[in-house]
Amino acid sequence: MENAAQPLLSERQAEISELIVGGKSTPEIGLALGLSARTVETHIAAIFTKFGVRSRVELVTTLLGGGRDAASADRSVARPVKTNLPLASSELIGRESAIADVVDLLGSRRLVTVTGTGGIGKTRTALAVGDALLADTKAGYGSLN
Repeated sequence: MENAAQPLLSERQAEISELIVGGKSTPEIGLALGLSARTVETHIAAIFTKFGVRSRVELVTTLLGGGRDAASADRSVARPVKTNLPLASSELIGRESAIADVVDLLGSRRLVTVTGTGGIGKTRTALAVGDALLADTKAGYGSLN
């Protein structure tokens, strides 16, 4: 795995990167290197930060020569401010009215509960609401009081 950016990785991070390119999961990487899954995840997070990527797919694309532009072509959310909200791996489709409703409710209430059956997208919708509120706050349109 030859890459001009490779020297910015520690020896351990380079080993983990090679295993990711080889398609290994976090537990498999931990087993191969004698590390806990949490330690592997910490190294992977540092690798993502160093390469400016958000997923294993983007990392592999970058490491195999796809470059930064190819890796960032499918990004669906541009984060306006630094936050601890996880980044969406794909665009959320068909929830615009639900997001707007929750944002409106949060304008007059301190707490809003999103309910529904499992797997319908409650968490994704709530995260999209968080992103919308961050974007509004950054743009000066609203406040998170």
